[in-house]
Amino acid sequence: HRDLHSFPTRRSSDLNSEFGSQGFQAIGVAFGPGADAGMLARLADFFKLTYPLGYTTSDRVDAYLGREGKEILKIPQMAIIDRRGDIRATSGTRGNPTLENEASLRATIQILLLEKKGALETEGSGGRLGSNRGPGLPPKEVGEERETAPNFTLRDTQGVAVRLADYRGKVVLLDFW
Repeated sequence: HRDLHSFPTRRSSDLNSEFGSQGFQAIGVAFGPGADAGMLARLADFFKLTYPLGYTTSDRVDAYLGREGKEILKIPQMAIIDRRGDIRATSGTRGNPTLENEASLRATIQILLLEKKGALETEGSGGRLGSNRGPGLPPKEVGEERETAPNFTLRDTQGVAVRLADYRGKVVLLDFW
């Protein structure tokens, strides 16, 4: 029997180890029944996770991902945010299912890491990573028109805030499980 959480957490740890020094940051987002500080602490200890983890409610994740009604959310769900704060790719029914393939996910991250860091200063100070713009707009794939990632704040195992806005300038993988 395979632990459902083992794939996303191990994958994110590996990606964080491999690409962290290049400006990548994975953030694990646990949600749903049983998602609390204790569960996160057990997972972090068991898998020796060193990247930020937070927990929230299912309805907050649904709102963030633009999920409505009876739409089934496949777990894990991922969103990749570029250095400027734009959602560049997502997995799931509205996104790119090839991101569930580790080679495709790595290739997408590498493309975004190669983009110039100077792109952060090419537009004004409004509407970027951590903006308060509402969710619900369909995310775009790498190279297409982009939408700004809505801000969020999670609590980690110690009750400390994990804020998306704190990772401005990094390529961020939000790994919802």
